[in-house]
Amino acid sequence: MQGTEGWNGVVEGEVLAVQAPRRLVYTWESLGEKNEIEWKLEETAEGTTRLLLEQRNIQGEQAYQGARMGWEAMVRGLEGVAKALA
Repeated sequence: MQGTEGWNGVVEGEVLAVQAPRRLVYTWESLGEKNEIEWKLEETAEGTTRLLLEQRNIQGEQAYQGARMGWEAMVRGLEGVAKALA
């Protein structure tokens, strides 16, 4: 990504687990902080799919705020995809 003040735009990571198509776990390392991200898809009794997302090991306020804003933007994008597929 394009860097910003206080961040060079580089994120490194490693895939830790894949259980296709239900689960993905990987690391997200930037600014000296290494987080772990886990995505899970679960089928509901109503026949829909629930997405569970967990980001672990966030330590700094800047990292927390960046993750919060980033995930909010991603969710808005997923909502648009869901509407288009409906």
